[in-house]
Amino acid sequence: MRKLFSEAITPEGLVSYASGLNYNNKFVLKSEISTGAGAVQEIVYKKIVDKGYDVELFYSPFDPENEIRHIVVPEAKLCILTSDFMSFIEEKDAELIDIDEYMEQKTFGADFLKSKLLIITLFQRAVKKISIAKKLHDDLEKCYIPCIDFQLMEQKRKEILNEIEQFAQ
Repeated sequence: MRKLFSEAITPEGLVSYASGLNYNNKFVLKSEISTGAGAVQEIVYKKIVDKGYDVELFYSPFDPENEIRHIVVPEAKLCILTSDFMSFIEEKDAELIDIDEYMEQKTFGADFLKSKLLIITLFQRAVKKISIAKKLHDDLEKCYIPCIDFQLMEQKRKEILNEIEQFAQ
């Protein structure tokens, strides 16, 4: 099992490479705010592993310890992808499963809309904070980079690598 990421929150906003995960057998779990998609992916992944397949799991940048966003089974040429506000997945040549259809909108109604708006607002705030941190980091680098001797660093790197290679022999 490999644990990977196909999306990242960057100073420029969300970057997603999920659309590049493309196999003959493609399923797309569609949801406006990925409600329930992670839980479905967790169940599916365990069943696939129980069948003896190796899997590649792509985790959410919001919850990288727990939420599976996409599953790829190279041996079976299978991918099960989540399509939502974070990563729109082309539904062409895919079996579409609309998770929101199975949600009881009457039960959640206004709460669902509030949750959606809150998630999007928090995401926008996160991008803004990361952007500010990136600018501060770049400003700090301007202070110390002129003082670094990169040639000496490269020389030391080669020396250390040489020592490691001699220990390995």
